[in-house]
Amino acid sequence: MNVKRDQLLATVTGIVGTVMYLQATNVRELKFDVLGNRLFPIMASILIIIFSVGLFIQSTFFTRQKATDTWQKKVKLNFRTLIFGLLFVGYVFLLKYSGFVVASSVFSVAAVLLVQGQLTVRKIVLASLYSFISAFAIWYVFEKLLGLLLP
Repeated sequence: MNVKRDQLLATVTGIVGTVMYLQATNVRELKFDVLGNRLFPIMASILIIIFSVGLFIQSTFFTRQKATDTWQKKVKLNFRTLIFGLLFVGYVFLLKYSGFVVASSVFSVAAVLLVQGQLTVRKIVLASLYSFISAFAIWYVFEKLLGLLLP
């Protein structure tokens, strides 16, 4: 673990969570939603802030430096992190145009395949099935059972 990198990540994430919280408090209240429009953005932003504080504390007080990482591992890790960030940006844009179930399924499959080491047809099929079923189940619970709108 790189202490400075983790502290920087925690700080940036905390700032993003704070901005999300401030923006969530400006969301216009609509009366057709049971829990209110602000609940989930505010919960998400508070969780982001809590996790960023936890990461900052962990990286400051509870980590030890390991000198065994080679530069090949670091480059590979940074490349995967960059690809995951690009996947997330693509997810946000796809969410706007295709809806929750399709965008979440595509994002889940891509993320699982990025994390997996060796790709086989079985892993791809299982990841696709799992991501579609879980995205559909989440959509069904929130949209149909709870009456909450998803993008």
